[in-house]
Amino acid sequence: MFIATVTGTYFRSYNEYLYGLGTVGWFFAANEIGSIIAILTPFTIINIIDNKLNIVNIISIILCILSSLYMGTKVPFLGFVGSVGILMVYIIFTSIFTRIKKIPTLLNYKKISLCVIIIGMVFCSLFYKSPVYKNLMFNYGHIINKIVKFIEGPQEENPATKPMDPNEEVVVVEPEEQEPEPEINMHINQDDLVGSLLSNRTAIAEEIKNIYKNSSIVEKLVGLGHVIEIKPGISTDKTIEMDQLDIFYRHGIVGTILYFGQLIILMVVIIKSLFRNARYLLDLDVITCMISIFLGIAIAFSSGHVLTAPAVSIFIILSIIKLYNKVVEGN
Repeated sequence: MFIATVTGTYFRSYNEYLYGLGTVGWFFAANEIGSIIAILTPFTIINIIDNKLNIVNIISIILCILSSLYMGTKVPFLGFVGSVGILMVYIIFTSIFTRIKKIPTLLNYKKISLCVIIIGMVFCSLFYKSPVYKNLMFNYGHIINKIVKFIEGPQEENPATKPMDPNEEVVVVEPEEQEPEPEINMHINQDDLVGSLLSNRTAIAEEIKNIYKNSSIVEKLVGLGHVIEIKPGISTDKTIEMDQLDIFYRHGIVGTILYFGQLIILMVVIIKSLFRNARYLLDLDVITCMISIFLGIAIAFSSGHVLTAPAVSIFIILSIIKLYNKVVEGN
């Protein structure tokens, strides 16, 4: 992505007819490459914390930050913010817990905190000049302003506290001559907020849900398929882009069980092992895998193109295998 961008040979993250800045390098699908970057971000951050500070690790974290910001899409951006945020919460919680319980640990909390803070500062310093900032302000600026106004509340200026110019002429205005100030609507509609954040995927999901509810028993069991008749004579293969819902509606109850059965069994085994040996929660490799898996599943539900895309899901599989080997097999 970096080489393609600096040489000007990159593909745009958005089509020409859509507003949106950003680059996907020489890759094809912005959604998929953005999800891959988000899933791999925790490993990049932990790599620079765990290992010695050398030129390779510094370059890797800089490229990770640039990729997250200059793609212009919100998935890698939120993946980076989420990774840093979760890691910071984890550091604070485990630091307090180990001190209270007097549990010995190999974690160097000062070094980890310093690395995370520096990474966060570099990220924030580049954020306001990046394509993702401009895209977020264009798409969600009105919502952000409304939230800020809602938090601040109505602000009224007290005329008595305003300094008066000695040369200013005092004009007495009769009450009936005063025009009422326009009322600012600071109400935040939850449906509009969720719909905007999910790019109106909820509206498509509601439409597909109604079709599924009115479908036959066979379709409920094995799914509606990938081409769905939304109106008489009108069919579409457009997905909701919320993987869990797409899998359920497209493959039905049977398909969903087959799709997620193995994943659920593996996660149950891993969670049981963590309960038996909670010390694994003080292992940064374990936490990294858990953050990566969490981000992957969250992105799958909010943006799609993760569980249903082999190029992306392979990275979640690798994280699960690494976590399983570490926690269950002990290697």
